[in-house]
Amino acid sequence: MTHYTKWNRTKFLLCLFPIVALFLLITCLYFLSFGNYPNNDSNSGYLAFRYFYNVYCNHNEYAMWLPYASFGRPAYLEQITSLIPASFFIILVGKFLDVTTPMILYQAQLVIEQIPFLLGICLLCRLWYRHWLSSVIVVMATFIPLFTQGSIYFQLRVYYYLPLALYFFCRFYTEKKSWLFWAGSIIPVIGFFGNQPYCSPPMLLMLVAVQIPMAIRYRASLRALLSLKPDNILPLVAFIGICAFYLYNLYGIMYETVSMAPGRNAENFNTEIGTYMTLCVFQGSFDILRLLISGMHAGMLNPGGGSFIIYIGILPLLFAVVAALRVRNVWFISVSLAAFISLLVASGGLMSLLSYYFPGMMFFRYLICFVYFFRVFLILMAGWGCEYI
Repeated sequence: MTHYTKWNRTKFLLCLFPIVALFLLITCLYFLSFGNYPNNDSNSGYLAFRYFYNVYCNHNEYAMWLPYASFGRPAYLEQITSLIPASFFIILVGKFLDVTTPMILYQAQLVIEQIPFLLGICLLCRLWYRHWLSSVIVVMATFIPLFTQGSIYFQLRVYYYLPLALYFFCRFYTEKKSWLFWAGSIIPVIGFFGNQPYCSPPMLLMLVAVQIPMAIRYRASLRALLSLKPDNILPLVAFIGICAFYLYNLYGIMYETVSMAPGRNAENFNTEIGTYMTLCVFQGSFDILRLLISGMHAGMLNPGGGSFIIYIGILPLLFAVVAALRVRNVWFISVSLAAFISLLVASGGLMSLLSYYFPGMMFFRYLICFVYFFRVFLILMAGWGCEYI
């Protein structure tokens, strides 16, 4: 293939980015035009958004209580698990424009929260791939099958800041600038706001896994994290500050709270090991193959009844196979190792058992959600396969 300069790749991605963003907007407008409401977790997110928006617009105050929906319980839980940082901006815009239909604003939010994911994918394409076709395949395989009208948490929010964080980590290991590492660390924490608290440990686990080959190959870069210069200390302080703010909010929703979920400890919220290993994992050796080829929801224990679709297309899948056979650079090894680990964790075997003891994973239950991390890493692998051809 003919390779292009980084400036040409930048110009191409600057054209591709708004095209894909427009596609995401049209998709949301399509569902809105037919009066379809989101379902499952996406509908729960909409109900919380609508409540906060209506209270602010009608009473000019921030909703602190849910007197009917939650028997007078404070609205703290709905705030931290349903409202992403962009939600507050959208609420202010809706109030200023006097929008009377919260669903319009919520669909706008669904588009906006996919933008960091799209931005991260495009930046990785610019950083890694030298041919325009590789970027097109990666971006299209990522977003065309993406469906946010169902389970917004597992189908998007559990991983949507991963590519952007990975971009900063890759730059840190090659450029040895510590602020890049702390930027990559802060970004996932921002993604924890508006997400289920137990979705944060899987993100941390995957970020650790994907960095193992990078840290070995560029271990000299880690010395920059020990520097006492302002460009290291100030980002570190910012990282500690935002983590402390998140943990403070997390403490607020868990203080004197008792869990009633089956298979979960009532006091410390830990998932029992038996439930953790069997609740929602692959039930057959061909499940992953069926999902990749047909996109069907096949043979899984899924009490919620939602679909776990990881279809990326036949062509990207073939490119990923080519990359697995031929490509051996450190970036490909990193994403392929993370893909392999995520697949093993979702399978309910030894790796699932080991993941139980990773910090915070005892709170998690739905191991099958690791297939979404596997999907992202597999698409990035496909880009390297296209580069090789």
